[in-house]
Amino acid sequence: MKSRNKIISGLLVWVTAVPFIGNASESATETDNIVAEVLGNNADLKARAAEIRSAGLMNAADNRLGGPDVDFEHQWGQKGVGNKWSVGISQSFEWPGLYGARRSANRKADAAMIAAYNQAAFELNQQVRMLLVDVVSAKQRRSAVVEMMDNLRSVKEKTAKAFEQGEATILEMNKIELQLFSLETKLEDIDCELITLSGQINALNGGIPVRLDAVVDYGAEGLLAEERYMELIDQYDTQLAALRAEIESKRAGADVERLKRYPGFSLGYVHNVEIGEHFNGVSLGVSLPMFTGKHRERAALSDAEAAEYNLDACRSQLHAALLSDYAVATKLGERIDSRKSLFTDGRYGDALAKAFNGGQMNLLDYLYETNFFIETKFDYIDLVARYHKLLVSLNRYNHGV
Repeated sequence: MKSRNKIISGLLVWVTAVPFIGNASESATETDNIVAEVLGNNADLKARAAEIRSAGLMNAADNRLGGPDVDFEHQWGQKGVGNKWSVGISQSFEWPGLYGARRSANRKADAAMIAAYNQAAFELNQQVRMLLVDVVSAKQRRSAVVEMMDNLRSVKEKTAKAFEQGEATILEMNKIELQLFSLETKLEDIDCELITLSGQINALNGGIPVRLDAVVDYGAEGLLAEERYMELIDQYDTQLAALRAEIESKRAGADVERLKRYPGFSLGYVHNVEIGEHFNGVSLGVSLPMFTGKHRERAALSDAEAAEYNLDACRSQLHAALLSDYAVATKLGERIDSRKSLFTDGRYGDALAKAFNGGQMNLLDYLYETNFFIETKFDYIDLVARYHKLLVSLNRYNHGV
């Protein structure tokens, strides 16, 4: 039993899937480290692991012989005849093949629970990676706002000098202040969003704070061929693996129910004392099978058949979702590539400030263009985040590929 529990404990080691293809950046490595940390500290996974170990111990204990039965009997006879009494000890045991079948069923039940554990760990892995995508997206939006605020402050300084010389009005100064207030509000909202995201990750990490300073980009990711993703689903998907293990467990359970229909036995030793004479002997008993055994076996087989249908349905759903995600990711990637230069070189905001400072743009136009650029860049950042969430989902099986 000790070796069996060591096997169970060994199987409860989750290897973090790495959904990054090509040369991983420093941020991608940091993402992997954070995911590994959360998987190691998550309270729900720890509880599931303890439940599996407990169930393994209980199953092993239930598949042992019960304790022996000791019987004592005393009868009083008529006067002059004497009393008689007997004592006996017996051991009951089930049909011999049942112990092996139950042991096999217990192993498969353990495997099914471990597969369910791995599925939960896999889902947690994905959940953390999605949250980290949100963290990167929020930081990128924050950087965009800070950049525009810096440019606006330079415009404010120039306008303030013009105001001192009577070349600008108080209305123009107030418009700049209002624009700064709007940007500061956006910045505070983003900071609050980052605090919320950090709290969610910390909660998944067992309440232990996670440092997110180094999470600043998405890392190097890429799309595989569509056919390769289909292969990876069938080979590595934890939901399918859990359903397969469930089917095997239910089939093994049906074998147990079938063997329960066979009789059980009891064998014992009996010592009787009657009218001063001592008698030694053996006892043999047979327990007849219950009439419900056949129905229990059929019910277990029906459960296994239902699980097989669930497996087929799950596989079809995963394939359909993958095809949809792949098509959307391809379109988003093309759209991002076609507009990347407009948002990643950081020159548009500087160009606006230079145009205003050079007298090529009035204040109203500058403020309008600033708002337009911020909103458009936010749209672009959200688009990139959506694309990378699709990549996290699509590349979830790519560890070791």
